[in-house]
Amino acid sequence: MAWTALVHNCVVSHNTACSLDGGVNSAGGGIFLYTGGGVGLTISNCVIKNNISTNTVNGVNSQAGGMYIYAFGKTLITDCLVENNCSGRYGGGMYLLSNNTLLENSIFRGNRCELGDNNTSGGAMYLTSGIITLRNCLIHDNYGSYSGGGIYKFASAYLPPEQYGLLTVLNCTIASNQASYGSAIYVRRADRLSVANSIIYSNVAGVSSVYPHYFTNNWINQRDITNGVNGVGNITNGVDPCFQNPVGGDYRLTKQSDCYNSGTNQDWMTGATDLDGRKRIRHGSVDMGAYELLQEATVYRFR
Repeated sequence: MAWTALVHNCVVSHNTACSLDGGVNSAGGGIFLYTGGGVGLTISNCVIKNNISTNTVNGVNSQAGGMYIYAFGKTLITDCLVENNCSGRYGGGMYLLSNNTLLENSIFRGNRCELGDNNTSGGAMYLTSGIITLRNCLIHDNYGSYSGGGIYKFASAYLPPEQYGLLTVLNCTIASNQASYGSAIYVRRADRLSVANSIIYSNVAGVSSVYPHYFTNNWINQRDITNGVNGVGNITNGVDPCFQNPVGGDYRLTKQSDCYNSGTNQDWMTGATDLDGRKRIRHGSVDMGAYELLQEATVYRFR
């Protein structure tokens, strides 16, 4: 019988994980989850905010301000809000080590990792080896003081290349994140990175990948790309993606956006919804980013 650990309909806020010894890790200010082999994990409809992972020795070895997840089974994280969490070194919003993870319909915003040395990584999330898919997610205004303001993807040097994993980013909006290197996405070692139907905009240091990556049908600010864009169908002409109100955190599209009807339909979209919980394909072709364009007089869902 397969078991699944479930965290559902929870608010986890204003908690602190603290180590008093610089040689000991502090991890999971809000949530610390460790599952054994064969045990699945689902985190759904949760709010994880204003949590801290710290260490009295200048923050060294502190990780996962919001949630620390070490899972060997299949992991699903869906319909969650992860905001304003802070760690010293790794993964302000989340530190994830999982063999197989789907993260969908979730928002990561205002998370920070801020120690400042050259290991400080993953403002929104720090991802290690494994097959990881992000779908219909909004990742904005996160800060990693050195690398990976939004997403940092790492593979251990001790693993063989076939175990480095794959990070797939589908219909996500990654905007206004900040780091010295790779403020949207930073991939370390020979990981594989595939990005499709996504919007990458106004990130201070952009997308950085040490090894080749592949982009298909995305809106990308060319100034944000460190190693160039490999792939087809990308919009890189610098035209504004025309969000509703990015300063106010509203990254839905306007009717003037070049991202409207510009994506590529994929099998997973059949019956799927966008980040607002509405039909994923509304007008023939999918829109780029986390939201489908909603016509006037449509009721939004805010959270």
